[in-house]
Amino acid sequence: MYSRSAVPGSLMSFNSALSRPFAMRRMALAASVQHGTRQRLSSSWLAVSLFPLMIGLLLATVDVRAQGDAIHLLWPAPDSAARAASSHRPQADTEPYVSRIGSAFLAVDQLLLQSAETGQRTVAPASFQRLSLTLDFFPDVSVEIVVSSESRPSFDVLSITGHAAGSELAIFSMTVTTKSYLMTFDNPETARIYRVVGETSTGIGEVIEIDRRAMPPIIHSSPIIPPNL
Repeated sequence: MYSRSAVPGSLMSFNSALSRPFAMRRMALAASVQHGTRQRLSSSWLAVSLFPLMIGLLLATVDVRAQGDAIHLLWPAPDSAARAASSHRPQADTEPYVSRIGSAFLAVDQLLLQSAETGQRTVAPASFQRLSLTLDFFPDVSVEIVVSSESRPSFDVLSITGHAAGSELAIFSMTVTTKSYLMTFDNPETARIYRVVGETSTGIGEVIEIDRRAMPPIIHSSPIIPPNL
């Protein structure tokens, strides 16, 4: 004869034994999901933490390349261009402080990029700050300039200032537009000033070497006193 209290106990034992494997599977699945989530979070945290370091290393590499390679921006023009430029020399070549006059070629494409579709030139997007520029005013005069600042008042105008490498007293300035360019380098150590004026379309410009020691003294006029009202 069966006991009424024994039947429910057997059923409970059977149900417990039947449900135990499913419970273990659920626990294993939850543990696996939790472990995978931790791994993903750890990987994400590692990637986020290393991202600034990777960017810094990339920028440092670009900066080292930029500082190591000087841009050859100006060099003496060929003889044919020099003869063409000599036909319209300014009256300044008769002045005693003008040592010599020559012709030079400016690498305009390094500064203003030209569109293949429209032909319009715009300022190069890359910054020129802290870059080195090599300028050959004459075959025997070569200067390396370190750019200290730049200005872009419009999309087609670029102004650059800097100084000679190793001498902050020798100052340099240049302005380039889509029509013309003007460049000045003043070196008090050699008492020489170099000015280049040229056309952007051809890159050909005229170089004037000025001897500071031969320049006349600057005479200031007497101040103008305004009348009593």
